[in-house]
Amino acid sequence: MKAASRIVFHAPSNIKPKTLENISKTIVKSLKGKTVRKDGRVNISRVSLNVAVTEPEGYVKIDDSTEIEIMPKPLKSDILLAVDTSYSMTKDDYKPSRYEAAKNAVLFFLNQKIDTKDRVGVMTFGSTCYEKIPLTTVNEETLAETSSVFQDTKPAGRTSLSSALITALGIFMDQGMPENSKTLILLTDGVDNMGGNPVAEAQKLKENGITVYPVLIGTKIHYDEKTLTEIANLTGGSFYSAPDRDELINLYSELAGKRKRIREMKKIEDIKKIETSEVKKEESGISKTLKRIKDKMW
Repeated sequence: MKAASRIVFHAPSNIKPKTLENISKTIVKSLKGKTVRKDGRVNISRVSLNVAVTEPEGYVKIDDSTEIEIMPKPLKSDILLAVDTSYSMTKDDYKPSRYEAAKNAVLFFLNQKIDTKDRVGVMTFGSTCYEKIPLTTVNEETLAETSSVFQDTKPAGRTSLSSALITALGIFMDQGMPENSKTLILLTDGVDNMGGNPVAEAQKLKENGITVYPVLIGTKIHYDEKTLTEIANLTGGSFYSAPDRDELINLYSELAGKRKRIREMKKIEDIKKIETSEVKKEESGISKTLKRIKDKMW
């Protein structure tokens, strides 16, 4: 196999320059002549390094000409949750509707991110796209505000995946932290039926280091799995299908970090309320919904 000319190692962000230099020399010496699998792990001088190899087949042969580059490993993530708000999201194969199930999954995801260093934003897309919550660290107020904006949003129109990807890229470019990893979780229930080429737009996200995880919601529907899978593969993500409400919650729990112990859902009465009548009206319904989610999960 032809040797790659460059191999990248992701090291802890707080590592000292001299240590990086020593590690680089040790890597070359210890791995010379060996084959390393893409996305494997190598432990050098008690420092665990993620291996990101620039070889399409996923392997690299270390030789004298191989260039070693050690990059900081992101300690935090910027995550954008994009939710389809086309008219078909009103369908009731998820009770009470696909849209309500999507909203509950987003609230569950945000709850898992409270008191973490990750930043999460929320956007909606249909015929048009809107930023609902900018990229921010998550607290109880964020949870309440997200519930309020979902309550105010009514599904309508068609689906433009390309516009969703364009809007997401703009948000990451304007608000993303350079040192943070960037992830887009794109929830949709159908095919792209207006706008440009989603795969072409996904290429732009790839070029800017943004990983996309398309999530399908809905049962007995027609959708373009090929396009969603291509978007995921192109950007280094995965395509997921959530056949029911429980699977959707489980999936968003995994995407939130695959924690060994799922964070207990906060009770709505413990959340710091935003002083709007919409939030107050919604309290009872949200409390019951989150309780149902909790009862199903634990």
